[in-house]
Amino acid sequence: MLLLLGSLLAGIILLLIGATLWLSAWVPTNGKAQIEAQIEQAYPVDVTIASLRYGWWEGFVFEGFRVEERSSHAPWFASPRLTGQINPLDLLVQHRVRFRLAGDVTAPLTGPLMVSGVSDLRTKAISVEMETGDIELDRLSQVLAQRLPPELKRGTVHAYGRLDRLPGADPALTLRVTGKHLLWNRDAVTIQTDAAADGRITLSSQPEAPWSGRIALTFDHGAIDGLPKLGSVQELSGAVDVEPGRLLITTMRGTALDAPFNLEGTLTRRVDPGAPNGTGWDADLLLRFELDLARISPQLPAGLQAWQPAGQARVAVRCHGPLAQWSSMELMADGLLEDGALTLPHLAPRLERLNGRVLYDHAAKRLEIRSLTGRLAEAAITASGSATLTAPVVLDFVADLQGDASVVKTIAPAAAASLQTVSGPVTAHVTVRGSPPNVDWQADLTITDGALAWAGVPFPITKLAGRVHATNDTLTSDDLSCLLQERPVTVRGRLTQLRTTPRIAVEATWPDGSAALTGAWEPERLAVDSLDLTLGASRVRASGIIGRRPTTSSQLIVGGTVDLASLTLLPGVNRVWLDAWKPEGALAVQLRAQGSWPAWREMDVSGVIQSDEVRLRAVPLQQVVMEIQQQQRSFSVRLLRATLAGGRLAGQYVLKTGDHPQYMVDLDVTSADLAQLAAAIPAWHDRPMQGELSASAHLLNLGPTRATMTGRGWIRAAGQQLGNLPLLDRLMRGMFGVLSDRLGLSALRTATITEVGGQWTVAQERVATDDLRLSGVSGTEPISIYVRGSVGLDKTLDLTIEPELSDQLVLQSPSTASAAGALLKVVGGLERVRRTVGQHHVGGTLDNPQYKFQFSLDQLLNKSLPSGLGRLLDSLR
Repeated sequence: MLLLLGSLLAGIILLLIGATLWLSAWVPTNGKAQIEAQIEQAYPVDVTIASLRYGWWEGFVFEGFRVEERSSHAPWFASPRLTGQINPLDLLVQHRVRFRLAGDVTAPLTGPLMVSGVSDLRTKAISVEMETGDIELDRLSQVLAQRLPPELKRGTVHAYGRLDRLPGADPALTLRVTGKHLLWNRDAVTIQTDAAADGRITLSSQPEAPWSGRIALTFDHGAIDGLPKLGSVQELSGAVDVEPGRLLITTMRGTALDAPFNLEGTLTRRVDPGAPNGTGWDADLLLRFELDLARISPQLPAGLQAWQPAGQARVAVRCHGPLAQWSSMELMADGLLEDGALTLPHLAPRLERLNGRVLYDHAAKRLEIRSLTGRLAEAAITASGSATLTAPVVLDFVADLQGDASVVKTIAPAAAASLQTVSGPVTAHVTVRGSPPNVDWQADLTITDGALAWAGVPFPITKLAGRVHATNDTLTSDDLSCLLQERPVTVRGRLTQLRTTPRIAVEATWPDGSAALTGAWEPERLAVDSLDLTLGASRVRASGIIGRRPTTSSQLIVGGTVDLASLTLLPGVNRVWLDAWKPEGALAVQLRAQGSWPAWREMDVSGVIQSDEVRLRAVPLQQVVMEIQQQQRSFSVRLLRATLAGGRLAGQYVLKTGDHPQYMVDLDVTSADLAQLAAAIPAWHDRPMQGELSASAHLLNLGPTRATMTGRGWIRAAGQQLGNLPLLDRLMRGMFGVLSDRLGLSALRTATITEVGGQWTVAQERVATDDLRLSGVSGTEPISIYVRGSVGLDKTLDLTIEPELSDQLVLQSPSTASAAGALLKVVGGLERVRRTVGQHHVGGTLDNPQYKFQFSLDQLLNKSLPSGLGRLLDSLR
């Protein structure tokens, strides 16, 4: 047994020695030729081996091993010296060479290389594996560097490759390549990433399809800098399958503009004769990304940055078509906006809480908004529509707004600056169609239960309701209604030519009047063609210019007929003044005003007012001509001419407005017929009078109350029954009554006043006189009454009355026609008795006067008698 084993071992050793000797002789010639032939048959290359030998310990030694592409002579492989090992038993028994090569190479890379494989000498099959260490790309040999893209600048690559060649089949190449810190740069764009390629491909000698199979590319920790608009892409990673003429992007993730994105799809090569290399790429890609609009705002164009966008946008973009022909690609974008916000030009409040869906079709150049909702101030907005982004852009949008009218002060604060209050539920429907700047739009606005109040205007508008229709060129309303000082008002109006100089035509009607305005709404002013006001029986027309700003002057000419009874129908009128003066009659008015309309009290106003007849407190005035003037906060009315009961009436009223208004009144009456006055004034119908009246009054008030009022004047009247004059009738009747009772003369009760004259003054809220004289007759005897004292504006009386009776009346009085009366006559005391016998004080009020005599009859006799006796004694001496 041992002998058999030893013989077997010796045989193997001899076989190996023989094989070695045979290889040493066969390899340098036949072996070298066989290797060159096998490789050249398997691949389209030319193989050159300077020398090949085989040694027991070294194995195969290749000198000058070089592989070149047959068509271009480009080097595939080059090594100055390689050593290899084979398994002789495989070679002898199975005719298969299993080898392993090691050495330094100069192509396709520079450095050490380890190659192993197996080749079947009978079937010509071959399998070769190669693996490199870490290769620094910036240290590649020139041969390999020339075959790599010039944009690939640096990085470290580790490669594994396996080449399998079966008889009658194309060679197959298995690759596993990893790269670290790869840098790719072209123009201003730089890409850095870690990448790996793993796959198996089949090589072909056909130029139109040099290979087949799939290579899986993965990359991670990538970044792209210098991209137009985007700036940079960070955190880039993904997986791409590479096939002949096709790239399948399984996933590509990253962050651009601080927004994460995900890209997937395919790129397919196609024949394109117009392309530089005769081929192009078709894309079928889906890009999804999420944007924080506030964070990307700095990267937007300057015009869009001013919109200050905010919110979250989720966008999906699908594109299909040739990459080189971007304008003709099919691109569809679908975006969802959540809690967005925008600041639109010329709109004070921001659009907030925006939510909706936006679609974009690049081929059709169409942007579509579906159900966009949001808030403008406190108003809810819903919008939808589309924009065709052609040249020119075509818009087709619809928007609805629902909220409170107070949003006007927020949207247009300048236009609503004079509005103190604006409220009421409002709905609006807006459509926009056309191409900017010639966009056709229309809006329908409806308000219910609204309210408006302007600064400086004392009468607000309530219960405002109706509909307004607006277009590019018109603004119309046919059914606006409201309450103005509890009066229902209906407004119909139309604004036209809004694109140039708007024309306005508006009419307001209410139960007892109407107003109609036509004119032009210019940038700085309202040019009034006509403003017609009908109020009861009043008809007034105005024309001119009304400034729309405090700095723009207004000029108005006003004319027409004003019925004084219609003043009660004016909103904001002073009802106390109307109730006090009870004006009646019609006035022909011609006025001219100039100044700032908002500050109308400071406007310069001048004009003339005329009337055939007016009544103030039922007092008739005929042929009235007044001149009105307002200047520098001073208002004056000059009564140039008027007739009062056949007499002449003239006067002036001046009012200075301010924190403490001041006024002055001058009034003169000359020869007014009292009978005409009594007949014309209803309250005087039971006061028969005859004669003429002349009077003058001057009143001045420089303070805030009537306590500061001062004045003076005089009165003269002559005729019959002047005691029936107001303020005198009750005073005189009571006075003559108490005189009749005191003196026992019933004739005094029928005494009448035929003359009145005297002066008066006003101070401390009292009208005072020192020389008022009333003259008349009692029966056939003359009488005179002298009045001193004052009457308060509160109707209180403080008067001293001294009647002057005739001698006959004194002597006829039962109280004085006695012996004492005869004695008084003798001694000359009768004159004093005539002035003091009826002297008394009147107190109380005009409605309830109180009479009190100053002296009793006995006191009068005692005062008069001593002096008379003295004169009598003197006469007797």
